[in-house]
Order: sequence, then C-alpha cells, then structure tokens
Amino acid sequence: MQWVGHYRQHGDAGLRKKFSHYSADFKLSVLQRMRAQELSFKQTSVLFDLRGGAGVVSGWERRYDEGGLKALEPKPRGRPSKMKPLKTPKTSAIPRRAKTPNTHEPGSEQAQEPVTLEALRRC
Repeated sequence: MQWVGHYRQHGDAGLRKKFSHYSADFKLSVLQRMRAQELSFKQTSVLFDLRGGAGVVSGWERRYDEGGLKALEPKPRGRPSKMKPLKTPKTSAIPRRAKTPNTHEPGSEQAQEPVTLEALRRC
C-alpha cells in the first residue's frame, strides 16, 4: 500500500492531492539522488511524495536513459486544437478604399444631420 509510506514519511500532507507537473530539472535531481543513495523506485516516490508511485520514477529513468534531459521536458497536455490559427493579412496587401466625395451640398439637410438611430429608422 503506497499511501501508507506517504503517510509515514509526510504525515497528513502525504495524503493530500499534489501538484503533478514537474520540470525536467526536478526530474533529473530526483533521478540523481535515487542513483547516489541507491534507492528503489518506490523509496524515491515516497521520499519525494510523488503521485503515481514507482511507475512515475521508472518512466522518468527510462526516458532519461533513452533521450537525455530533453526527454524529461513536460509535454503539452490536453487534446490538440483542430482549428487552424487565423492568418492576419498584411496591411500593405489590402488596397485602401478610395474616399467617396460627399455628393450632398453643404447647406442640405442630409449633409448636416449626424447619423443617429432616428435617422436610420427614417430610411
């Protein structure tokens, strides 16, 4: 029973939910200490209060032996997005709209009236 070892080593805190994302440097330090003190995978998981037990530590060791420190880097979690990122068009590629001259005469009622909700309802 793995929880018993966690409780003996860490008390009540050993039974609480833990942070389960570890940096590559932390994983490497765990492996180095395990090798230096000749600890088992189970002893190492209890000592560092790692969730997942011996399987987590043995997985780290296998990945490290196969690919070095780079293999210990955390991988992105979750399902990858299926949506492609929107491409933002370059501003120079979009032709500017030419200004249309105001066909209303300066004194006319339409040219002086600001665009309001009432003006739009009248149309």
